[in-house]
Amino acid sequence: MDHTVYIFGHKNPDTDSICSAIGYADLKNRLSEGTRFLPCRLGAPNPQTRWVLDQSGVPAPRYLSDTFVRVQDLMTQDVRTVDGQAPLAKAIELIQKERIRIVPVTRNDGTFQGMVTFFSLSDHLLHVTSPESHLQAVITLKNLIRVLHGKVLAGKPDNAAWKMDFMVAVMGSFSFSKDLQRRKPAEVLLFTADRNDIIRLAIEAGVRTIIVTGGNDPGKEAIAAAKEAGVILITTDFYITQALNLGKLSIPAALAAERGDIQIPEKMLRSEAKRKLLSSHHRGLAVVDKENKVIGIVTRSDLLKNVRKKVILVDHNEAGQSVTGLHEAEILEVLDHHRIGSFSTETPISYLCKPTGSTCTIVAGLYRDFGQTPEAEIALILLSGILSDTIIFRSPTCTETDREMADWLAQIAKVDPEQYGMEMFKASSAVAGLDDSDLIRTDMKEFSEGKARFSVSQVEVVEFDEIRERSAPLLKNLEQMQKENGYLFSALLVTNIVTGDSLILFSGDKTIIAETGFPEISTGIYRAAGIISRKKQLLPLLLGIIKEQRP
Repeated sequence: MDHTVYIFGHKNPDTDSICSAIGYADLKNRLSEGTRFLPCRLGAPNPQTRWVLDQSGVPAPRYLSDTFVRVQDLMTQDVRTVDGQAPLAKAIELIQKERIRIVPVTRNDGTFQGMVTFFSLSDHLLHVTSPESHLQAVITLKNLIRVLHGKVLAGKPDNAAWKMDFMVAVMGSFSFSKDLQRRKPAEVLLFTADRNDIIRLAIEAGVRTIIVTGGNDPGKEAIAAAKEAGVILITTDFYITQALNLGKLSIPAALAAERGDIQIPEKMLRSEAKRKLLSSHHRGLAVVDKENKVIGIVTRSDLLKNVRKKVILVDHNEAGQSVTGLHEAEILEVLDHHRIGSFSTETPISYLCKPTGSTCTIVAGLYRDFGQTPEAEIALILLSGILSDTIIFRSPTCTETDREMADWLAQIAKVDPEQYGMEMFKASSAVAGLDDSDLIRTDMKEFSEGKARFSVSQVEVVEFDEIRERSAPLLKNLEQMQKENGYLFSALLVTNIVTGDSLILFSGDKTIIAETGFPEISTGIYRAAGIISRKKQLLPLLLGIIKEQRP
């Protein structure tokens, strides 16, 4: 059973989103036993976050594409397989001993070859349907000897597979000779007991192999004759009926295995796997990895398990900003500092939402609440998230708690918050090195109010010149994103951390931006004096206008 809890922020993650996931996972791992808390990200780190990770030496969290339940989350991993060249009896032994219904058959390199099931066994064991039918099977003599615990008296059995014509000597010599004439002696596998007359006739006819059952000794004369004629002579303690049945089970397991579309990729979604399995006659299928090697078995009952990935959301609470497949996950906690949006759970959860400037501030406070001190690298990570989201304490969202936690973390990390913050913003401009589409999507959040959906992106700069020079293609990309997603509008908030002002690039319903009162300084570009916080200043303004216009 997987005991991993995935901790992640919103899509198009900013520094606070990724840093709070890292910090909270570290704290949870300190306080928990038996459960692994894994920090994740829902997108590529932006330039600022990459700089922070480089400075701290902390690796980027694992990318999480979705939280859908997949076959690998449900399968039985301790699976027993059988080599395709092993006797079928080995597979049957596993079925009986382990009380299982499916035995995957593999090649020498471990790749999937087929599957021994009750259906394939019945096809093999019950295919003789008329008195005239000969029981035939492709076997290897080495497998036959292994299954019968036989002793070779004459001849040199090899490991080649041959199509054998099974024959049992239970008749008189005349009838035996007549029956043998209807067959090809070189393909005959004869089972007999203490019938020396039959053994002699068989050797003279040149049958391929003779099995002497019941522990009987064919005698020196017969052994010598068999050696001279090139006939393989084997003795076994099993009686003739037992030996015949075991002989049928000495074929290579691969030859009695079902083939075709009977395997399932480990990454397949549970919903897809359920459709595939329910449309087949099988109770289960082999699970293979990308190299087609067997790693498990998934059955119909497995697909009915109430398995869900366990997650903790940080720095967001709206489904539209979260991971794909969130509805299939079990949400354990939420840590956030934004408005409470469209969100519901089936059971009570721990929900901590505080009006701080950064989620990292909340995480740092939890360290102190639990009497924990983060290591220097984690302290730097959390400090970076606070400085980023509060724009080095210049944002109106910044609180005394943010400053207090930042000072504490800075002492642990041994940096000056103001100096380090300026270095972070200057060295990691989100504008440089990004194309127009990526710049808009680097920190883009989707919001909804009633039936209206819209997006607001944000970047921080130290001067507006580069944005002004790129305004035309940026506006074109905003328009494209707005139309493709059916948004009421799409906006890009460009914040100057030095002057404490912003520009807004806007595409969509212009009655919304007109109601803000921001002056349009050129087509599609508006000056937002004193606006630097998307969460506390711009978003409440836009939501209020939408509510008035679209009650």
